[in-house]
Amino acid sequence: MGNRGIVADNDPDEQEKIIKFGTLLANCVIFHTAVDMTTVLRGLLGEGWQIAGDDLAVLSPYLTAHIQRFGVYATDEVALAPDAYNAYLGVELAGMDSA
Repeated sequence: MGNRGIVADNDPDEQEKIIKFGTLLANCVIFHTAVDMTTVLRGLLGEGWQIAGDDLAVLSPYLTAHIQRFGVYATDEVALAPDAYNAYLGVELAGMDSA
């Protein structure tokens, strides 16, 4: 991962594995960011903020400024099971039928 994007192996199978791992890692970071954004949006809704579709349209889970490749990560809660994830955001957008 940390070779500045250079694949140092000439074996096609190893190259494919490295590329797939990088894609998987990027997808995991994007998903985690989307979960964090949803948590914040739910908190804002709970505080009474009004969130419109235009507000959501400018948000993107593909952010990189908060990623610390070699940073300090807390591991004291690794053994704790997370709560079940509920993807329902509860935002009603004008002109769209709610499911």
